[in-house]
Amino acid sequence: MNVFIEDFLFRNGFTKLETNVYANDRCKVKVTEEGYEIIQPHPEYEEVSIYINSYSIRHLVGALTWDDLIDRNYIK
Repeated sequence: MNVFIEDFLFRNGFTKLETNVYANDRCKVKVTEEGYEIIQPHPEYEEVSIYINSYSIRHLVGALTWDDLIDRNYIK
């Protein structure tokens, strides 16, 4: 697991819900054994998930900013 992920998420408006689960007002990020799961609300399906099979912060940031789940001027 990337040891910097929790600090990154806190700096960018996430709070810790439970072990390895963080949320902001747009989504939840769950740190799994394989990488990250991004869970976001969906009007038709209630929730949808995106899976990232690595612990790369760059991959996580790309997915979060692409879907406007964090500000594109995020805090590194």
